[in-house]
Amino acid sequence: MNLHKKDVELFFKLHPALLQYVNQRLRIFPKIKTAEALRTSGVEKVTKVREALWKNLNFLDEFVSKNPAGFSQEECGEIISWKNAIQGKFYIFRHLKKYSIFLTEKRPTKIYGVYSLNDRLDEIFLELAGLCGSGYYTVSRIYNL
Repeated sequence: MNLHKKDVELFFKLHPALLQYVNQRLRIFPKIKTAEALRTSGVEKVTKVREALWKNLNFLDEFVSKNPAGFSQEECGEIISWKNAIQGKFYIFRHLKKYSIFLTEKRPTKIYGVYSLNDRLDEIFLELAGLCGSGYYTVSRIYNL
């Protein structure tokens, strides 16, 4: 099952702006000047910036403090909630109607109910770097079979 449409729209509003901020701060791809340009630059580039973000979650606080995109207080709160992200490798245990069940690779094993942003999880193979917001865990890196 996918997240509610409004949650997906919010994610795709906030996440690209945050990634472009990280891109500019670290000068990973200096020729890319906008969030939209980064978003459409290809999976490899977006992944590289996203991985830089997850290596330093202080960018979340910095982005919200400066608020270069002019997000609302509620939207900034959503971004700050991503500091609670669950990162790592997961096993897909089972797909249910409401969500897919993921098990952590690390012990002690933890269980998570995961919603998809777009594609049904039972139709894709994925490597996961979890994003947390609004009480949901979402897939942020996917590979179609």
